[in-house]
Amino acid sequence: MGFIFLILSFYGYLIFLIRYSKWSTASMPLFIISTEIIILFASGFVDLLLPTLWCFIGLGICLGSISLYAARRNLIQPLTSLLEPGPVILFLLACFFYIKLSGALFEGWDEFTHWGFSAKEMFHLNSFTKANSPLMFKSYPPGTALFQYWITKSIGWSEGNTYWAQSLLVLAGAVAILEGLTWRQWFRIVLTLNVIFLAVFIFGYSLQSLYVDHVLGFLCGASVISCIRSNTSAPITIVRLLPTLFILPIIKAVGLMLGIFISIIFVFDQIFKERNTFSGSQPLKQKLIFGFLVILILATPIISARIWGWHVKKSGFSQVFETSFSISQIKKVFLQQKQQIEIKKRFLPLRKHFRPIR
Repeated sequence: MGFIFLILSFYGYLIFLIRYSKWSTASMPLFIISTEIIILFASGFVDLLLPTLWCFIGLGICLGSISLYAARRNLIQPLTSLLEPGPVILFLLACFFYIKLSGALFEGWDEFTHWGFSAKEMFHLNSFTKANSPLMFKSYPPGTALFQYWITKSIGWSEGNTYWAQSLLVLAGAVAILEGLTWRQWFRIVLTLNVIFLAVFIFGYSLQSLYVDHVLGFLCGASVISCIRSNTSAPITIVRLLPTLFILPIIKAVGLMLGIFISIIFVFDQIFKERNTFSGSQPLKQKLIFGFLVILILATPIISARIWGWHVKKSGFSQVFETSFSISQIKKVFLQQKQQIEIKKRFLPLRKHFRPIR
């Protein structure tokens, strides 16, 4: 029964977005998943994961029902949109991976020591990791575990279902990369999907994995491509990107840097697309709005990382990896006299081996 509610909820949100937004359907699954992770993340600080989860599922069913009722005289439009490449490919591959992963068991060392352990702990405790938890790396952010919590609480706990949840995250990012493509461009769709999944294996991962590095890569790539291919205005594009930018640092700490990278790409892309915004003929109000949007998109991943950092500090967890950086730290690397002397000692003797060819 939980499986049915999960599907109805997800497609409810999908139909709602199709009905009331002009976004590409390929980008909608990632937006829905990212938003759900943010909502669960917020509820975790007050130990309300489970009631929030069921409210989120119920809201999706309600919004889908309302949208279908509102479109009752023209149901062809939302149903036709569901047959676009993004939703269809997501559905087919999700079914395939569910069958393939249904009986899978954890294999990787880190799945036993952290990623799988943290997902199972959250499933049973319905809360974030506590100070008395036997989990070794308590400061690791819970982004993927929150999504796995959504899936496993809906359909039941198993290691295979946890793998399936992780594969859905990857699929959402992969499908978002197809934004702007139609069935007439089937060759580009097939080629893109082949390159995407080949990249997973080239970098030593697979869809039967709870490691998060490839997930970060997919979400980062999907955000950049979605930003560049977007045909909507800057504010609407930002609304669509903000949830993904927010969850990057709570998937892994290095996601903060990726989020800032995506934000910078977005800013330059918008400057290129909206060159008229910076001309003298444009009103000051429009320029101020653009400036506010730039600050918002740059601040989002930083705020996300700060919130989790505050929780880690408040809970007394030891910080495993520090990702903070500053201009002074960068200068320090290049201005230390001892380091310069050491570099000269090591590399100057090698010059004789690299004489120019005459």
